[in-house]
Amino acid sequence: MFVTAVSDYRQSLQFRDLDKEKRKITIQVTSNGFRQKLSIYDLLPGDIVHLAIGDQVPADGLFVSGFSVLIDESSLTGEREPVMVNSENPCMLSGTEVQDGSCKMMVATVGMRTQWDKLMATLSEGGDDETPLQVKLNGVAIIIGKIGLFFAVVSFAVLIQGLFSRKWQAGTYFSWSGDDALEMLEYFAIAVTIVVVQFRLPRGYHWL
Repeated sequence: MFVTAVSDYRQSLQFRDLDKEKRKITIQVTSNGFRQKLSIYDLLPGDIVHLAIGDQVPADGLFVSGFSVLIDESSLTGEREPVMVNSENPCMLSGTEVQDGSCKMMVATVGMRTQWDKLMATLSEGGDDETPLQVKLNGVAIIIGKIGLFFAVVSFAVLIQGLFSRKWQAGTYFSWSGDDALEMLEYFAIAVTIVVVQFRLPRGYHWL
């Protein structure tokens, strides 16, 4: 759980860094009949934004016109396959990026009402909502944890029993030395190693 918390915190920092960079962005806009360069934080619903390859979509909006528009939504949804945007699929989301083509977009939603800013707010508040995939992976991690703990306990018990058996056969059952204590400590370290190794697995699952 600690590893998962660290990973979530690092992702939150990454989103904050992206948001800082986003604040520096200016874009070509047709507003009140004039085409001008504006900060994305000066956009208003109804403005027409001109987008080309490499531009970040500054607000939630609707496709107006353009050609061969592919949108990279991986920063928002995690999906790496670009999405084709046209009159049949007109929705464009803040925080995504134009991968190909050019278009005009009518701004529909700005500020904290955009999908990007809702995501940022959720991360900043430390939201506990998990995706179905995360729920399943957490379940798998718990099962793996229980199995790993079971084998660690069994391994430690078997090793200790072997030590006791050897001392009984050697007639030194009631005579213990520093080497015997070190051997028991080594067995304990082996059991701990098994537990530590299995706790590293959820980290891998979490980053899938």
